[in-house]
Amino acid sequence: MKHFFFITGLWVVWLLIQIFSHDYVAASINHDNQQKHQQIKQGSYQYFIEPMTINQVVKSFQDGWVNTESGIVSVRQNPEVSLELKDFLIVPRLHQSIVVDANVVSTSNKTMVRLELSNQKKQIYYHSEAISPQLLAQPLDLSSLQWEVIDKQANTRVSNQQVWRMLESFDALVIRFYDSEKVELKQLLIAQHEPKIIDDHLYLTCEYDVLECFNNNHKKNIESKWNYAKGASLYKYEQISFYNPLFWLVLAATLMCLVLFAIHASSFKVMLLVLFIFVSIGILHLPIITDYAEWLGWVLLPIIVLLLWFYQEAFLKPQKMAISIYVISLGVAFLLIITTQTTADFVTSLPGYFIWALIQQLMLGPVVSDFLKENSTGSDWQIAWVVGVLFSVVHAPNHTLMLATLLAGLVWSFCWLKYRNLYANAFSHALLALTFYQVMPVAWLGSARIGVFF
Repeated sequence: MKHFFFITGLWVVWLLIQIFSHDYVAASINHDNQQKHQQIKQGSYQYFIEPMTINQVVKSFQDGWVNTESGIVSVRQNPEVSLELKDFLIVPRLHQSIVVDANVVSTSNKTMVRLELSNQKKQIYYHSEAISPQLLAQPLDLSSLQWEVIDKQANTRVSNQQVWRMLESFDALVIRFYDSEKVELKQLLIAQHEPKIIDDHLYLTCEYDVLECFNNNHKKNIESKWNYAKGASLYKYEQISFYNPLFWLVLAATLMCLVLFAIHASSFKVMLLVLFIFVSIGILHLPIITDYAEWLGWVLLPIIVLLLWFYQEAFLKPQKMAISIYVISLGVAFLLIITTQTTADFVTSLPGYFIWALIQQLMLGPVVSDFLKENSTGSDWQIAWVVGVLFSVVHAPNHTLMLATLLAGLVWSFCWLKYRNLYANAFSHALLALTFYQVMPVAWLGSARIGVFF
């Protein structure tokens, strides 16, 4: 009876986190769409920067610029800048003009500027004709420019007059200056040219009992298609309940504590571990976390260093060779590649990802699996089930990733308890994770992001 309660309880915990994830993403998308629709109706859906800073420039372009009090200044001749638009899309049916406040220093009267707009997902680039920088000081009508279209996937290049408002959305903007010694960029505005009424009768309801509407990865894909094609989504996503999504997270944490009674893992230390994991999940879903994203790495770094030092024996003395882990992992990766007819382009990323996998396996094995083993009477399989569920739920609200990590976490935890070989688990993790990212359709994965960054 205890075994039945244990397994059933773990499945219910996992399902509660699925509900939490669905309702969290549904509420987030609905809120964002409502805000965007309101801005479009008011004619205020625009991209505005004042003053410009290095942080708003794509990293690969940042070394060519420095911050000043009024904006950014180039440190090289003939500078170019690519702007970090983040989630903003330039939608031709909404945005028709651009204003750039720029001071250009040049000994030549031949200074020119080219704009480059692109759809990075489709690898389609639109290069404008060369224009005078003075034209950017006032609203420049983008539909009046001659655009050269470069499709890198089809390997084509076409120069013709495009019907601006018929184009799909752009997610990147590059400004290139020619025959200039120095450029100072102060302000940029991509304005909505007129308010646009969105008919409420056009809205579509995506119901949670349909798989495509329940799976968060597919929701994101639906939203992406709408935004790139029309500039705004007309979908509304039903929530499973009217409760705050955090209710399901608290309920799952409470049930997890009760489930651990079945394997006599109800000590204060175990409850503290469960509380820490679920509180961390809740914190990772708070919008304010995005404001401190750059600091998260620095917060985690000393924690990781301390764990590496404290558990150094796990690195120095693998107990068994664990050949079967290597063989099975290679076999699974090979079968996935063959059956999906994809290529193993990810191989070059294996060394770098192996380090990240090693850190995760340290947490999964020596830290959590051994901790539960020492503080409970559960068998290796029972411990592995608990760790599998915990490893899965920390990947919320990424539904597809949560399903994959449930199985993977269970197997890796059991393998650690049986073989105690961190390197074998990390190899399996790195290989299978990269293979998974390679073979999964974009519509059903999209990214490996978790929490509020999903």
